[in-house]
Amino acid sequence: MLYTIAIQNLRLQVSVPDSTDTAALDKVVREFNDHLMTFNGGRSVELFESKEVKLLIFTLISFILGMQKKQEQTHETAAALAKENEKVN
Repeated sequence: MLYTIAIQNLRLQVSVPDSTDTAALDKVVREFNDHLMTFNGGRSVELFESKEVKLLIFTLISFILGMQKKQEQTHETAAALAKENEKVN
């Protein structure tokens, strides 16, 4: 499936698996845009479309999604351990 990453003035189309949670991607892109505006005094950032900028954006979004997934897995593991401890006690 094609997904459009809209970072400020850039629109980058990427191919993602059909099973991708686009709501999570939308949330990450929205948060990234908010952070860029925060660092630019509340104004939109004018980005230049180059291979380096695209790679940076893809890398950042992949990193953020990876961090979110790791947090979810850690939370699920902790919940499972807590449930196991309850059964033992």
